[in-house]
Amino acid sequence: MLILRVFKHRKNARVYPVLSSIPEFKPFPLLAASLLLISSAVFAETRVVDYKEIPAKFEQYQDRKGFLWQTNNEGSLTSGETQYLPSGMKLFVDGKAFAPGTAKLTNDADQALLDLTLSEKSEGTTIDRQYWFDLKRGGVRVIDTIKNTGKSNNLKVELKTAFQFPWQNLVGTSGSILSGTSEVEISPRDIGVTAKFSVADGRQDTIVVFRGENSALTPNVSASSNSRELVMTYNLPIPPGESRSLVHWILRRNIGKLDEIEREVSAFYDRKQFSQPRVSEAVAKTVANFPASAFPADSGPPRDLNRLVALNELLSKTEIERSNQDILWISPTNQLRGSVSPKTVVTLDTAAIPIAKIAAIEGGGGKGKQPRVFFRDGTVGVGALEINDFALKIGDKWAVENLDTAEINLLLMRFDPSDGVVPEKTVSFVELRSGQVFAVTGVKPAIPLVSVWGRRTVPLEDLYELQYLSIPRPEYRMIHRDGSSLSVLPARGDLEISTAGGSPATVDPRSIQRIWRNGLTPSPSELFEPRWLEMTDVPKGLMPAGGFLLQGNNLYAGSFAESGSITLTDGNSALDVAPSQIVSMRKLEPSLRSSLPQFEVELADGNLIKGGLSQATLRIGSEKESWQVPVRHIIAYRTEGGVK
Repeated sequence: MLILRVFKHRKNARVYPVLSSIPEFKPFPLLAASLLLISSAVFAETRVVDYKEIPAKFEQYQDRKGFLWQTNNEGSLTSGETQYLPSGMKLFVDGKAFAPGTAKLTNDADQALLDLTLSEKSEGTTIDRQYWFDLKRGGVRVIDTIKNTGKSNNLKVELKTAFQFPWQNLVGTSGSILSGTSEVEISPRDIGVTAKFSVADGRQDTIVVFRGENSALTPNVSASSNSRELVMTYNLPIPPGESRSLVHWILRRNIGKLDEIEREVSAFYDRKQFSQPRVSEAVAKTVANFPASAFPADSGPPRDLNRLVALNELLSKTEIERSNQDILWISPTNQLRGSVSPKTVVTLDTAAIPIAKIAAIEGGGGKGKQPRVFFRDGTVGVGALEINDFALKIGDKWAVENLDTAEINLLLMRFDPSDGVVPEKTVSFVELRSGQVFAVTGVKPAIPLVSVWGRRTVPLEDLYELQYLSIPRPEYRMIHRDGSSLSVLPARGDLEISTAGGSPATVDPRSIQRIWRNGLTPSPSELFEPRWLEMTDVPKGLMPAGGFLLQGNNLYAGSFAESGSITLTDGNSALDVAPSQIVSMRKLEPSLRSSLPQFEVELADGNLIKGGLSQATLRIGSEKESWQVPVRHIIAYRTEGGVK
């Protein structure tokens, strides 16, 4: 006997870690897992892999700049599937090639931390090579730690990088063209070297950062006569029984003008300090080619930075990274890094705010823009702005005072443990068109929304996300806790918002830019751009456990609510099918023999039938509500246990 299968919440649905902070929240497992992938969740679990055998090649990664990185069993960097860098930073100690015997990979689900450590024990030395793939900024940090277990006091360390094609020029990090082959003359201003290829050839340039400005140890740099191999040689003094380390950063870029090199390097190393080097205090004391002061103790960013949604989007547009220093951003080529006086007070409208609570301030930029204050808890304030008792200390001197918010572009504050610590009882964040962001604890009444099938009010706790999109068409997208993803419009009526701290606010729904659930981040607009023609076209992060795909990229989590049968016709034949028998269906190309919409239907007994649906509309829905939907709007359907 076939049983009508009503699509509904399962009482024992698993609560995934990303949503564990939301009380009594039990989503469909497939939906929760998908949202984990698309929402840049901040509660990702760390994965550690200990390799019993060293593979020929380790996992391949792509950084945000679009470049591929991979490591082989020799401990060398390669450019993965692209034919460009066959062997980067290959290590030789006293003429012997590094031959690791063990490996350990540490990687969390959102790839915020991606470390690979390769180790070798041999006669006279113990070597650990640690890679950190900084996918966000687009670079790789390499630490080679060598322990002298023999009797020699000095070791010769060589790092060889081979390229698939000959470079056009060797360029210093200051932008100066370097000369020489057997011994490349490095300018005192240069802290590294760039293998620069022809722009016309479209090949990738490679930057290697290898020394601090006042470092006691500088490598001898040599180049092959065919301009395809670069060698850095260190004479490394290591007393027996002690360890020394060498730190390098490798970046791959498409450099247009030579002065761009210094700007790219400054995102990693600026004013004699690294930004986010991820070097422990113990290792920093052993580094020979940079002073210990180059590695600030608070280099690691907090783990909840993904909660600063509005600030992260602003930084993505400006292509600037936060660090362990305060930054006064004037233009892409002019940034002052230092320490803002802790006595600085920001006045937003009439509220006085200590600078310690602020992650960034966006000023008018000399163009009359409305200033914004980005708080460390993820909220954003907009209004009349003044900064009092401001001073930016660079080195040992106060270099900038009396900041005019109407003229500055951005004041970006350093990392702090309070970054991403949201206010208590926050359910969601609401962003208005003005740029203001509230931490919301409740909305009364529910949010009124209008779709093509009618009006719908949605309680805040049932709303994963609501955001205004302009591409590919102007619309609001709503993602519901039941898995529905619909195009909607905000209806008229004021919303009474309870904000964190107990302050009430009245908001016109039409002034809302977006809403997102606490613990998630809004979906990228690219998810909704292509036209979905069947269930397999829907991005993995949006696929509900079961339901309908409707025209206009609308997903409705529900089942058939028809009381009678559905009629499929094929020529002169007609077949009545009970909705309870349908496992899945998908729309077919129009038939020349019939004007009816054509569908392929899979039944519970495994049979497939095809034909035109004679009904003009079908009722779909759930236990709480149902909608009469035109058949021409239906693209596909599947039950919770149907075809995936």
